[in-house]
Amino acid sequence: MIINFDDDVRSVWHQTFSHSPSFLRVFNYDISNPVIIPKSVEIDLPDLTLLRSSVQILENNSNIPQTKSLNLTDTTTDTSSTAVTKGVKTTTGIKGGLKFSVKLGVLSAETSVEVSLSVEANFSTTTTKTTTKTTTWTANDPITAPPRTRIKATHLIYGGKFSVPLTLNADITGDPNAYDEYLTVSGPYLIAAGKYNNEIGAIPISNMSGKMDNRYRATDQHGKIVWVGDAITEVDYGLYSTVRIDETPIYANEGESRTYYLPPKYISSN
Repeated sequence: MIINFDDDVRSVWHQTFSHSPSFLRVFNYDISNPVIIPKSVEIDLPDLTLLRSSVQILENNSNIPQTKSLNLTDTTTDTSSTAVTKGVKTTTGIKGGLKFSVKLGVLSAETSVEVSLSVEANFSTTTTKTTTKTTTWTANDPITAPPRTRIKATHLIYGGKFSVPLTLNADITGDPNAYDEYLTVSGPYLIAAGKYNNEIGAIPISNMSGKMDNRYRATDQHGKIVWVGDAITEVDYGLYSTVRIDETPIYANEGESRTYYLPPKYISSN
């Protein structure tokens, strides 16, 4: 939903005077300081998805243990899409941007992954802004192959989808020299004036505070209010990789098979 600030001003004027004006003027104002604020930077992410996998086979045909290095490389394309759900249209366009990190709880309560996000939003449109990046994941860990053993190493990359709710803020400052010649009205930081029944009614920009579903907030600076809106970022990222090792004897009657995993590598360490 995109609201029109000028329309909100007119609505507040009507609420104040309860009349239909023969003439209604919205005075000049200035929009500044667009800010994007994440509502939470800690998100629980219990469900992960396998994004990519690749396999390498290593064999040790000798009679002594051998240490060999894996050589597995994969890439993931990560996306984040930001949509404004409560925006504002003003006489001038307004955009904001932010770089921040979120901490994702994955795998267990003791394990978290920190993901850096870059968010851009046009406060005046619901058009979704999507950004992508490519992450390279490598597994070149040394592993020890027992004698006469075949090793199947499977590189597994897991990711997840999550959402980050955002708060949008922008300062709206009234005209310190507001004046209308027709209405013969003037005053610092007036935002609207109208004529009805041969009367003149004017409101300062501070009258917007707390009105229109509380999307305008007061500040400690005279003549300035803060507009408050919402957006959401939908993220689809690769988060960690691991390697599954399936170890089997080359000859079935020699030794036992076993499976184990190498320690996971998280996105912050890649």
